[in-house]
Amino acid sequence: MKENNAHYLDKTELDINDDILFTAHGYSYTSFDKYKDKYKIYFSTCPLILDRYKAIKQYNPKYLYLFLGKKDHQETLYFLENFHFLIFIDVNKDYLKQLNIIKEEMKDFIIISQTTNNIEKYNEFLNICNSRFKINKSYSISF
Repeated sequence: MKENNAHYLDKTELDINDDILFTAHGYSYTSFDKYKDKYKIYFSTCPLILDRYKAIKQYNPKYLYLFLGKKDHQETLYFLENFHFLIFIDVNKDYLKQLNIIKEEMKDFIIISQTTNNIEKYNEFLNICNSRFKINKSYSISF
């Protein structure tokens, strides 16, 4: 990327003639809003991530939204920045301990899984949720 004079937004000042490319991992709505009227923007964002963004924008407060991902992964960071109501569950830590911080009885919830999670980790998490809570409905924006 450097030989094509490409830089991460947080590491350089932009020139008026620069273009912006949002990566496959997603993008910050704040950055998009900041630059959309000043620069030509290109998206290489994964279609699976865009589908998740679209679905989550239909937020309904009756559901508890859980994001299953890897801490500090760029995809996770963008989801958590864009959707402040998400409850982050770290795929590399004990699921039950993380779910114990949720005080309310969870009956209806939506799980959003980072696109790079494997199906086994997701199923393990879903099984723990089912054993921990009396679930009426669960929806997955994943796989």
